[in-house]
Amino acid sequence: MTEYKENRRLFSLKGVLNRRDFIANFLTVNAIATGIFITPLIILFFLKPGYMFSLLGIGEFKTGFAIFITLWIFAYTITEVVLYFTNIARRIKDILGENSEKASYIITSFISVYIFITGYLNSDNFSFLKWILVFIVLYLMSRKGKISAQEPKDELARFNWGAFLGTWIWGLFNKSYKALWALPLWFTPAGLNYAIVCGLKGNTWANKKTKYEDIEQFHKNQKFQTKIWLCVIPVIAITIFFSSIATIGFIARHYEKTHPEFKIHLEKYIQKLDIQQAERIFSQIEFKDGEYKFYIEPATWDKTSEQIKGKIINTAAVYVTDTDKNLIKLKYEEEVPLSTLKKVKIYSSFNNEILGEFNFKNDDKYKKIEVRNIKGKYKINKYPSLP
Repeated sequence: MTEYKENRRLFSLKGVLNRRDFIANFLTVNAIATGIFITPLIILFFLKPGYMFSLLGIGEFKTGFAIFITLWIFAYTITEVVLYFTNIARRIKDILGENSEKASYIITSFISVYIFITGYLNSDNFSFLKWILVFIVLYLMSRKGKISAQEPKDELARFNWGAFLGTWIWGLFNKSYKALWALPLWFTPAGLNYAIVCGLKGNTWANKKTKYEDIEQFHKNQKFQTKIWLCVIPVIAITIFFSSIATIGFIARHYEKTHPEFKIHLEKYIQKLDIQQAERIFSQIEFKDGEYKFYIEPATWDKTSEQIKGKIINTAAVYVTDTDKNLIKLKYEEEVPLSTLKKVKIYSSFNNEILGEFNFKNDDKYKKIEVRNIKGKYKINKYPSLP
């Protein structure tokens, strides 16, 4: 029976793991892998922003860097799979019950291979595989175990909102120093995950240090701390948010000054996205009879709201500014003559009737406007002819 007792350790094949501790361990493993592999990338992108922009497709993507990223993702995925294995095996043993060790290892092996495949194949074509994995993980988190269900109720197994909100600061006050890992992890995608771990494990950590004789008194103390964090955390969060925005803005401006080519690459990247969006929306685009003609299915036009119709007309105008040889030299922020925008027409692909266009006053024909900020200046056909 030793093999089937509860074992809450992060890395062990002995015993079983209940639902609550599986969730905590699962999120902890994710935080560890993220801290080891994602944090160095964030530091690299912070020190060398050019690598991040090239990864996003802005500028030249060097082959050496592409190979490095591929190997790095491979190592990250393998590490996660290895660290998850022991926790999944113990959780499955808890679900299947006694004398299930062999079956649990076989099932865990299949799940581990599946995690590796879905983690490494980062493509929209395989997104359905990730949804299946989400279902598997949620099942492991929610399924009641046959062995852990027989254990007496743990009075400390309550979610500690103070630990969740305060994380590392709460850890200092309660001498629960494992919570201090939340500080560096907040600068990675695993920050929220580890905050949840603090909420799940907070009572256990704090009780080991304080040793209250009355467990209810312990919970009252923790509830009081939660009220304090509810007042303090929003102030800290707002301060960190605006500080981060200011820091990112400063880095972007500095990088733009030291790398003039960056702005050119960024503008080209935005133009590329604009063109791709227009080509997805319209079935045909042409310049004919002095007009920029954009064709769309009337059924699609009829189903969209008036606000979306306006955005579709704006998309057509942006496409013109990005592709017309006379306008392509204009900078991203510069205004476009209204005379050009009046040539932009949305037509029905069914019978060529006009569905939408800009509606400017006659006395505005010599004025200019920033095409991305146009609002409400449209003439819309609300009742198009349908096939």
